[in-house]
Amino acid sequence: RKLLQRIPNLLQRIKPCFMMSPLAVSQFLPSGFGAADGFVFDAVVFDEASQVFPEDAIPALARGRQAIVVGDQQQLPPSNFFRNGDDDAAEADEGEADGDGVGNRLLGVESILDALVGMRGSGVADVDLKVHYRSQHDALIRYSNHYFYEDKLLTFPAAGAPRPGFGLHSIYLPDGRFEAGGSRTNRIEAERVADQVFELMAAQPDNESIGVVALSRAQADLITELINQRRLTDRRYDDRFADERRERFFVKNLENV
Repeated sequence: RKLLQRIPNLLQRIKPCFMMSPLAVSQFLPSGFGAADGFVFDAVVFDEASQVFPEDAIPALARGRQAIVVGDQQQLPPSNFFRNGDDDAAEADEGEADGDGVGNRLLGVESILDALVGMRGSGVADVDLKVHYRSQHDALIRYSNHYFYEDKLLTFPAAGAPRPGFGLHSIYLPDGRFEAGGSRTNRIEAERVADQVFELMAAQPDNESIGVVALSRAQADLITELINQRRLTDRRYDDRFADERRERFFVKNLENV
């Protein structure tokens, strides 16, 4: 931080492009926003803006002459999972927001993307990405395209019939129960997920990776425990869990993914 404060102009000539997280911008770049303070960028680009709290984005946006903010309002908003809630601080912030200032504009707004969408037309223009090219099978995006994007996305049909098990599938477990007042887990579903992992490993080529996503940390921990118990008696796939694999097996809760 001291080095950045001493040679801001020289540093930008040497390295005109900075790649930083919003928090790093606030931590390392001088707080002044004028040209005399250094670190005024021609453009500030935000990716995954639906995942960024407005208050985290403002310090970075204030250092740019223009901003390009990329995100998807149909994705989940930012998570408070890694934050400590402070209702008193929130109330104080609300009390300080007056008039039509930035504070009022950001009050109750979940992400910087939502804030800018609300400013559409007042110096803010938007462009939609209409082509979806990432899914290896169009079934993976078909549901979202219809129910979230009003069938506006251009997708590419898979070439030829996919192999069995490829695409999107649902497994319904009518007896699964969430223990709200106890372990806060669903053991029947966790056991089925653990079974599914070993079934996939038996059917998949060795070079294909597997990831398991749970909607809570407690459920992810239970799934991991059940898989580890199974590995004690079934050692056939130990190499699939090895740390040195390029894409190793994982079990994570949604926020960590």
